Amino acid sequence: MAKLVSALIISLLLVSQSATAQNTTTFTSEELASRTVYRRAVDAVIWGLPLVGEDTVKQAAFRDGKANFNDIVWWRKGSWKNQSPTPNVNTRYMYFFINTKQDGPVVVELPSAVPGASFYGTIEDAWYVPLTDMGLEGKGGKYLVLPPDYKDAVPDGYTPVRPATYNTMTLPRSILASDAEKDVQAGDELVKQVKVYPLSKASDPPAQRLFDMSDVLYDGLV
Repeated sequence: MAKLVSALIISLLLVSQSATAQNTTTFTSEELASRTVYRRAVDAVIWGLPLVGEDTVKQAAFRDGKANFNDIVWWRKGSWKNQSPTPNVNTRYMYFFINTKQDGPVVVELPSAVPGASFYGTIEDAWYVPLTDMGLEGKGGKYLVLPPDYKDAVPDGYTPVRPATYNTMTLPRSILASDAEKDVQAGDELVKQVKVYPLSKASDPPAQRLFDMSDVLYDGLV
């Protein structure tokens, strides 16, 4: 019985190989080269999407939100007008972008949770690679986003963040316990306490610029 099954399997393989051989297309060397270039171009587009996507979201903040590096754009009410990759229309997103080529190390101050309001978010490099989560278990802190080539010691009191790129995007969410007005107010006040500034200005940080994008069309799609 085993020999019969083996013979049947071998016969099926031979028939399959014969059919495949009959359908084989012969390509010239020029055609093969062209197909190779095409496949590599498709790969380049696919692998480049994260970098292009992050830059498109950043350009939307600068163009539609009139923001700059270290400014915060956010959606107090949540909105369909936040045309970024994969947003939720009811989430109070906050975006800000850092350029350590321009500013050197940059401080991100995130306050701790209060009754009714907290944060959850991530600092990412320019390729959307997550570097560190923020706001876990209601914890705040001071994060120091460093240039890729930074070699100096990290000052005490900061959590170092070491991206492989000079540009980063930070995406916290303002989380509310409910839609009650007291929780909304608590969340709004907490958002106003987030600070982003160069370490070189830590002794006298500039006033934080915060832009509400709830009623502005934010075109952040590739």
